[in-house]
Amino acid sequence: MNEYHSLVSATVGEIGGHVHKLNGDGHLISFGVMDEIPVNDLPDLGSEGVLAEQNRKKGNFERSVKAFERLMFGSEALKIKYFVGHELKVGAGLAYGEIEVKVLGDELHRKELDIVGESIVRSVRLEGYSKLLNKEIDGLSSFLVIDPCLGELIN
Repeated sequence: MNEYHSLVSATVGEIGGHVHKLNGDGHLISFGVMDEIPVNDLPDLGSEGVLAEQNRKKGNFERSVKAFERLMFGSEALKIKYFVGHELKVGAGLAYGEIEVKVLGDELHRKELDIVGESIVRSVRLEGYSKLLNKEIDGLSSFLVIDPCLGELIN
């Protein structure tokens, strides 16, 4: 598991993303959330701002897919290296939307820095579909389930 977590951290870091959470072999990863937005790309600049936002969205989508592919092949390499006798498949859900970084909790209980937003809930649910697809369609395949609103970014 240590080597798998290293694979995830290195892959995501090299592509410019951030690993926010991990739970066993599951990870919450973002691309673009922590990036600085150049002043000339601010959305209030009319059509140029819209085009800049679309370009950022497309770039983050492409980085997300690239990370998935690398993790899929990297997991397969770990399976071979450690003589794992069963299938290791990667499942992921990809969604886009606003998120917030918040401190959750109160003074009497533990406070924790967390990220929240509808896109996080949506990506978790989409990842759940990857397990269903693996079970119902092809038990030998990894699946990346993409939010339909991102369809215009798929070439």
